[in-house]
Order: sequence, then C-alpha cells, then structure tokens
Amino acid sequence: YDSAVIYLLDMIRISEKVEDEEELGKGYLNLGISYYETFDFDNAKTFLEKSIIINEKLGNSRYMSIAYNNLGNLAYDEEDLDGAFRIYKKSLELSETTGDMIGMSNALVNLGNIGEEKNTYRSGYEYYKKGKDIKEEIGDLHGFMLAYKNMGLIHERWGDYRTALDIYDSCLVISEKIDNIYTTRELYFNMSKTYELLGDYRNAFIYQGLHDAVEDSIYNIRKAEAIADYRLKYEKEKDQAQILALKNEALERDLMLKKRTIQSNIYLFVGLGIILIVLFAFLYFRQKAVKNRIIAEQKIRQLEEEKKVLAAKAL
Repeated sequence: YDSAVIYLLDMIRISEKVEDEEELGKGYLNLGISYYETFDFDNAKTFLEKSIIINEKLGNSRYMSIAYNNLGNLAYDEEDLDGAFRIYKKSLELSETTGDMIGMSNALVNLGNIGEEKNTYRSGYEYYKKGKDIKEEIGDLHGFMLAYKNMGLIHERWGDYRTALDIYDSCLVISEKIDNIYTTRELYFNMSKTYELLGDYRNAFIYQGLHDAVEDSIYNIRKAEAIADYRLKYEKEKDQAQILALKNEALERDLMLKKRTIQSNIYLFVGLGIILIVLFAFLYFRQKAVKNRIIAEQKIRQLEEEKKVLAAKAL
C-alpha cells in the first residue's frame, strides 16, 4: 500500500495537470482506500470525501458507493456505529441504483455487522441473509462464508445451537475448499464453544483440539513468514550496505580527484605567479637601466656643453 500511495499521488498530479476529472475521481478513491489500509485514517477520509465530490459531479454512482462503504468502515473502526450505519445505508442506496451486486452485498454485510454490534440481532440477521444470498449469486465464496458464519453466531446468541452448528459445518466445508486457514481456526473455536453450551463436552474437546492444531499451524506459518521477512530485511540491508560502500568509494574517488585538481590548480597559480613576478622584475629593471642610461647620456651632454662654455670664456 505504501508503494500504491506513491504511484497514486503521481497519477493524481498528472490528472490534475491535464484536468482529467474522471481519472481524478478514480485516483482519489484508490488513494483513500490505500491510506485506510495503512491506518492513516485522516488522509483516508480526506481523499474518500474528495472522490465523492468529483464522482457526484460526474454522476459515477458506483465509485461513490465504494467511497461511502469505506467511509463507513472508518466510522465503524472509530466505534461510531450510528454514523457507520447511515453511511452504509447511503452506499447500499447508490449500489441499488446502479445494480452493483458487489457493492450491495458488501453494504448489506456491513449493515449486518452494525446490527450485531448494537445487539439488534433480528435486523442484523436479515442484512446478513440478503448479503449472503447476493454473495452466493455472484459466486463470492469467501464473502458468502463470512456472512453465513455471522448468521451462525446470531443463532448461537439466540440459543439455537443446532442451527448454529449446521451453519458452522457448512462454512467449514467452504473454508477448507478455499484454503482459508484463519476462518477455519475461528470456525473450530465457535463449534467448540457451541458444543460446550450444548453440554456435549466430548465434541467440544475435539473441536478445541482441532482449533489448537490450526493455531499451531498458523504460528508456524507466521514464524516462517517472520524468518523470511527478517531474511529479506537482512538481504536488503546488505544490499544497502554494499550500495553505501560503493557510494563511499565513489565519494572518496571524487574527493581525491578534487584534491588533486586543487593541488594542480595551486601549482599552476604559483607557477604563473612566479613567472609574472620574474617578468615584472625583468621589465622593471630593464626600464630602470634604460632610464639610467638616458640620465647618464644627458649628464655627458651637459658636461660637454659646460666645457664648451668654459673654453669660449677662456678664449
């Protein structure tokens, strides 16, 4: 998501420059979602609201619905359940106007979550059921399973443990089919707890054991991922160290080159200075010798004139 943010900011900058409002609407929406995924809720809200404004202007209800759904998630995470409910309803209305089945199913499941959180189980159950049916219709097995699992939780809270177990068992088949180990773990835990509530401690113990086994598998997966992550960081840091070493070598070469250049320039300027001093000295002494010679010649002529005057007086 960090990389997505960088590319999306570039995309938005270009779209603003060429005044492409349709691409801006997409960019703002995806940027808001990316910020949400990185838990930067302030920026997420800012860009989701920007996307709503521009997509409303363009009449793009589908993107508006997606933006409202994510704003609802923000409100839900901030525990503003009433606000989240209103926003999810708006998302649902927009999805219904465009016939967007994915948007409708997502909004319905989210509304079911609100009903469950507020302990209004009947309305929550109805939202889950409608969302589940649409998920099944569009072939979204993962979404279908999650909505159906939540219906099982409500049956459990109603005390209808057998129905809850049947739902969990059906979800377990789907979870194993799509290889969702995290949901499988949760379902084993729910089944263990439900069997315990029924007083069937043998099955409760069996499913608790299955849950623990999956928990160990997840731990091993996460451990392997952590090791791989550390290895990747190590390789990255090693590469960065090599790059830094190369940069340092290049910097040292540049410094040496600059030092040599400076020394060469100093020698050049000193040499030129010496030449100029010698030249000026030569010119100075040459000029002085010429001047002295002229003065001497003038004195000689003056003496000769004086001799002539003396000779004339003597005569």
